[in-house]
Amino acid sequence: MVEHVHWEDLPRGTREAIERRTGTVSSAKTVSEGLNSALAAVLTTETGPVFVKGMRRDHRRRGTQDMEALVNPYVTRLSPRLLWRVEGEWDVLGFEAVDGRHADYRPGSPDLAKIAATLVELGALRCPDLPVKPAEDRWRAYVDGPAELEWLEGDRLLHTDYSPLNVLVTRDRALLVDWAWPTRGPGWIAPACMVLRLIANGHGAEAAERVFADVPAWHDAPADALMVFARASARRWAEIPDAGAPQWTQDMKKASRAWVEHRAAG
Repeated sequence: MVEHVHWEDLPRGTREAIERRTGTVSSAKTVSEGLNSALAAVLTTETGPVFVKGMRRDHRRRGTQDMEALVNPYVTRLSPRLLWRVEGEWDVLGFEAVDGRHADYRPGSPDLAKIAATLVELGALRCPDLPVKPAEDRWRAYVDGPAELEWLEGDRLLHTDYSPLNVLVTRDRALLVDWAWPTRGPGWIAPACMVLRLIANGHGAEAAERVFADVPAWHDAPADALMVFARASARRWAEIPDAGAPQWTQDMKKASRAWVEHRAAG
């Protein structure tokens, strides 16, 4: 996590550069839930509301800003549109503000059908020619050799970080935000990542998988590929020490183990 700052904490030059794009900012509401950005706020401006996120230019994870800016033109049907970018002492992205709330992953949530519909759209999206990490590199350390890595090869654009904070639910759909870790791989990885989130939020493994039964990428996923991914996910989450870990991390560790057991049982 990063330490959050408020609009008023930004350098004067950064605030002035933003206002040259938005007009005068009359108020700012900090969004405190995010994990990746030092600045996350909704600004009320002369030209309308705008969501801004950013970090200092010298921050070690500032490259995630580059990824979001690169990917956004290709995902505007699934995500808020990037309106502008300010680069200076701070690197700030300005997105269209969306009237929505964070997704509810619990059993019985009406959000689940909207999320599944979004994954249908995402699964049809080929990865553009951008320098995003291949899935086989992202999970390489957690599989048993080259033969298993082949299951992770694909040509779809993946989001990969399905924290409920990264899914905004509006009246009629679910939108994906925070494309900090875009990945190229097989389309089934998107619903597979979401299955883990649902298990961590109270679903049984079989019930979690059933939510995405009508998502073509999931329906066509080879059972062996899902087993490889389940084991890789469990190994990845197991690396995180228990001491001091937030509850959601511990829930994900338990969920990944439960999914491996379910997949192994056939």
